[in-house]
Amino acid sequence: SSVGGTVLKERKLSPKSSVSSRIERLNGRLFFRGWIVVFVPTPSQSDQPAVKSMLKLAPRRLFAASVSKAVYVEGNFTRPVSYVDALFLSTFLRREGSETRQILRQDDAGQKHPLVFPPEPVRKAVMVAPIMKHPKLMVNASVDTSPSIGIKTAVKVMQLEAGLDPLAPESESPRLRRQGEFYQFVRSVVNRKELRSSFEPTYLYDARHWITSSSLVHDFTSEEGRELRCRWLEEHTLWSNEYDQLSFAHVMAINRLERQLRRVEPDVYSAGARLDRMSDSERVLYGLINDNVDWHQWHSILSDDEKSGRTDPSLFISMDDVITDMTRVKKLLPERDINKTDYFVRIFLPDASALERQSFDKEMRRGKRLPRTKTFSRGKRKIFTVNENHTNSR
Repeated sequence: SSVGGTVLKERKLSPKSSVSSRIERLNGRLFFRGWIVVFVPTPSQSDQPAVKSMLKLAPRRLFAASVSKAVYVEGNFTRPVSYVDALFLSTFLRREGSETRQILRQDDAGQKHPLVFPPEPVRKAVMVAPIMKHPKLMVNASVDTSPSIGIKTAVKVMQLEAGLDPLAPESESPRLRRQGEFYQFVRSVVNRKELRSSFEPTYLYDARHWITSSSLVHDFTSEEGRELRCRWLEEHTLWSNEYDQLSFAHVMAINRLERQLRRVEPDVYSAGARLDRMSDSERVLYGLINDNVDWHQWHSILSDDEKSGRTDPSLFISMDDVITDMTRVKKLLPERDINKTDYFVRIFLPDASALERQSFDKEMRRGKRLPRTKTFSRGKRKIFTVNENHTNSR
């Protein structure tokens, strides 16, 4: 980038200084497009999968203890990601609790229905990612509350996103093929009816949390987030291929099984029977509610207190239970504590993010602004603003 002569002189540099000396003297001191630029040296073992993936999947130790969140964005976007873009993505990590509220919505027949939403606890996402770009996945919850595609289809989408031809034999490496086959084997064994007692609940291994990992938001403040990142990095490093979305779907499938077992959630047959028992009027309400919430973008995970036994997991109230309860004339669930925090992984839809961005931009116009001075300080470190439209030295 272009750095003015005044800045070079103050940092005891000249236009003829070497690139290495410039990096050493200016590292962490240049402010460009809303970012304080930090040049990271190339690791001595940069070809190792664990090293290549750490910055993306488990970056906590690369930052100071005071850093609470991090946004990862790959460099293949059509335009540079700004500070405001990153700040917007970071807002996806938290949803404040809310009191009881009522909204009026109209069904396809023109009849209006009052929807009474119960109090909601704080929702905290330990990680945020956009959903994989496949037509079956990018649908609103009113169309399908749990859309899914198979592992083979997901791998083809990953290859397309990487600019490869899924039909070409060379597009699928031996490691990728073995990983996909192993996950399909796990699904076959875990879901096999012959191995189950007729008295146990039927929880299924289902790799359905498909993401596009070109942009990620990590929360560094919770043990739940640390454990998820470590599991993901370990699983991805084990297979050593370029598609981390596949290992993420597996880790989330295992997390889902653990959560269902610990919380004694309704199994696949009980959940299906619950929907079958709904009356026509309840089904209408069920669709309207799903059309007005983004709850199905929030995938619940066990909290550290639940795993350690400090909290009874069976007392957790799922989003599906809440929606079902809202369709009833007489409510059966107890009210939830809005001061309680529930933990999730959020996989968002593009349409939902577009609406939130409009609201966010309005807040930004009224509030936060980027520094506009030529210099400012972060602690004792003096930061120099780089003007990309004015180049006077290289």
